Amino acid sequence: MSVTNSLMENKVWCPLPWTGLFIDENSISPCTYARQRLSCSSIEDYRSHPFLVKLKQDLTEGTANTICEYCDNFGSTGQEFTPRVMARNAFLKERDVADIYSTDFEVCEVRFSNVCNFKCRTCSPMSSSLIAAEERNAGKELRHPIVIEYMGPTLVDQVKQIAGGLKVLKFSGGEPIMMPQVWELLHYLITTGKSPDIDIWYDTNGSNLTFKNTSIIDLWSKFRSVNVTVSLDALGSVAEYWRNGTIWDKVNSNLRAMINSGLANVRVNTVATWVTAFQIAPLYQHLVTEYGIYPQLSRVDSYKNLLSIQVLSQMKKDMISNELRLLPADDPIQQAMIENLIEHMNAKDLSHLTADSLAEQFKLDARRGESFFDIFPEHKDLQ
Repeated sequence: MSVTNSLMENKVWCPLPWTGLFIDENSISPCTYARQRLSCSSIEDYRSHPFLVKLKQDLTEGTANTICEYCDNFGSTGQEFTPRVMARNAFLKERDVADIYSTDFEVCEVRFSNVCNFKCRTCSPMSSSLIAAEERNAGKELRHPIVIEYMGPTLVDQVKQIAGGLKVLKFSGGEPIMMPQVWELLHYLITTGKSPDIDIWYDTNGSNLTFKNTSIIDLWSKFRSVNVTVSLDALGSVAEYWRNGTIWDKVNSNLRAMINSGLANVRVNTVATWVTAFQIAPLYQHLVTEYGIYPQLSRVDSYKNLLSIQVLSQMKKDMISNELRLLPADDPIQQAMIENLIEHMNAKDLSHLTADSLAEQFKLDARRGESFFDIFPEHKDLQ
């Protein structure tokens, strides 16, 4: 059997170990969903990392690898929309599968630092400088600086060196709009004439559109396409509590400005937790009605299972399931996303973690002068 045919029939094969980079916390992996990060000092170090060599061999031979557990365990609903399948389809849209062996890095997601102006309750000191400062002020000894530069100050130059082959460049954080490295790289791509060949993606909290008196919107027309994902989990005062630092009217105004520019595909990512589960439907309906946006529904990873939507009681899970099934969907991908969240929520009972999870929220309330049950009366049965 030819290489092309064998890989086409190989259900575990994914192009991202050859074409993708996710750079985060002094480590690199093929994508943001990888269950293992490879400790690397540079992009060149990553190229020859023994684990990456073994991963490519496993996937070529059709052998599942633990780093790919996210796609392997995605759930029975919407298998055709896993990151693996989406990456395969994107690659094969332009090339033959055998071209993988002559293709260099094309997709790069980079976190330059943890600089951020928010203290989201789903986040950590490694991804928010404000949370790091808060924890140090509360007496916790941090194992890292408040502001972390991932892989050091040379990272922006390393990304410039692979820019010639890039087709997709994504910034995450922290808050990318606050990072000077992001702006330096954007201006580099524009001045070197590379920007018309690159799709820009970035995640943002939506709080700010400018850096040193330059609007990010003014740069969008220079790139092949721009895709912005705004993180929103609730409306109004609930959003301001859950993602501390949010000024709802400002975020709402910025969201409207980005959409009205007509220069970017604007998305919203909603992280489903047991705490905010009853906020999903109202936010979803608001976004569809006001902006025609059908939000992406994601969930916290297992290492943050104190906030998992699986912590809900079965009675509340049934209520949320009914609310989610009534939400409109604009295409099969959106419908599959809703059903996948429902399936995940009901797959496991983590209600025994409720007390520990509440204790974490109360600790933050004490630091910030806030009140959990005032914001979430739907959970007053837990008092």
